[in-house]
Amino acid sequence: MKALSLKGRLLIGLLVSLTMVLAAGCAGLYWLQRKLLTGEFDRQLSRQSMMALWTMRPAGEGEEPRELPGELVFAAVLDPDGGTLERQVQADAGLQLDLSAIALPDSEAPAFSVVRLADGREVRVVAWRMWSRPFPWRARRGDRRQPATQPAETQPAAAQPEPLDEPDDRPDGGRRDGPDGRRGEGPARVMLAGADLAPLQASLRQWLLMLLAGGAAGEVLVAIVVLLAVRQGLKPLRVLEADIASVDDSDLHHRLAVRKLPREVVPIVRQLNALLDRLEAAFERERAFTASAAHEFRTPLAGIRTQLEVALRRPREPESYQQTLRDCLGAALALQEMVDVLLDLARLDAGQVQPSADEVSAAALVARQWERLEPTARVRGCWLRADVPASLSLCTDPMMLDRIVANLLANAAEYADVNTEIHLSARQTSDGLCLSVENQASDLSPHDVERMFDRFWRHDSARHAGQHCGLGLAIVQRCAQALGGQAGASLHDGRLRLTVQLPALPTPGGSDSPPANERHHPQPETPPCQAP
Repeated sequence: MKALSLKGRLLIGLLVSLTMVLAAGCAGLYWLQRKLLTGEFDRQLSRQSMMALWTMRPAGEGEEPRELPGELVFAAVLDPDGGTLERQVQADAGLQLDLSAIALPDSEAPAFSVVRLADGREVRVVAWRMWSRPFPWRARRGDRRQPATQPAETQPAAAQPEPLDEPDDRPDGGRRDGPDGRRGEGPARVMLAGADLAPLQASLRQWLLMLLAGGAAGEVLVAIVVLLAVRQGLKPLRVLEADIASVDDSDLHHRLAVRKLPREVVPIVRQLNALLDRLEAAFERERAFTASAAHEFRTPLAGIRTQLEVALRRPREPESYQQTLRDCLGAALALQEMVDVLLDLARLDAGQVQPSADEVSAAALVARQWERLEPTARVRGCWLRADVPASLSLCTDPMMLDRIVANLLANAAEYADVNTEIHLSARQTSDGLCLSVENQASDLSPHDVERMFDRFWRHDSARHAGQHCGLGLAIVQRCAQALGGQAGASLHDGRLRLTVQLPALPTPGGSDSPPANERHHPQPETPPCQAP
């Protein structure tokens, strides 16, 4: 399955997150608006229920039947003890209510509930407790102008107060205490009034549709803005992509620009630039290696060709031909040794050489190698001072260690200043052996030290025939790395110091590993190839 691009991931993540935020905002607005509309509906219902008391008294002579105020569907007075509707609007005399679905108040605060009528309408019912007997119904305004001394029998019948509740047979005469602790004038009753919920539900549906339409429009707008923002935000990556595409093997000196890049991308670009530095250095080494190898191979081949051409110009004595053949053989051997060294380096680079693990005496190894190189050093007036404990030994590959010591001593014997001392020291470390060779090298510079382990590098710029091909210290470095160690060089006060640190290899536990003389090991380059 193809992985999503960075742009796709950003778009999906931002759209999902913003959609959730937008949905939560719309839900919050709807909840708030529902609460406000319901609260306003309940306040109007409470006021209209109080006004409905006036419609409950019988109409006087010549009066039209009173209608319920506002959006009220019904109004009634409930006896909570008997569970019956004692007085209700005459037009709703046949009202049937499920009293169990109505929430009755237990304090002065009104209680609200939703019930469904027989005709299927949903109504919101307010219930509030009437602690005392409702006030007597006053006479009409025209009757109130009559003098107070007028006999009661001359007053109109409609002006006579008619009690809403008749006294019951309770011992206290049907009176109850009101909320203020005073004795009420009649039994407690509950005022009920209901209003149709259709207007409220229509307002909520309209508000919901508005929120859905606004949310959909906002979602489209958010998607467009997010798309443009992500596209603009990823523009530096597209520029960087084009910049990387312009780099090839013929233009490795080009480096990626860090300016105007996001901070998160800057470390990646810096690592890419560092990679380009390493690639450029590797290509330069490859080109230098190719040129150096071609020159080193060309020199002995040119010598062989020249000697053969001279020998074939005219007939010669057998002894002359033999000397020519011996010279050609020496050049061919030098060429073959150079090829062998390059093959050894290639195998070491490819990890094809597996080191063995045998106990090696450092003192005996140094003595054996110096015995072979002492004639060369004596010609130049150099001598060796070795600080190697006789008991010092290391579990490592004998052939690789022999090659390391041979090339270090050969480099010092061949290129140390004339009539100077060569100092070799070896000491035991916590994890293995530290070997160093120090000699006077007054013509070297710090820049030369940095390149000493490069292949085919020599301090003298003159190219000449012979076996000094500049591979000795390269062999030392690769052998040390194959053994798990490292090699380094330093220059201080004109004295060159080559140091090799080697860890001790674990002794093989079984007999399945082949003996050391059956493994391939790089052969020492004799005489040394590295020149300061």
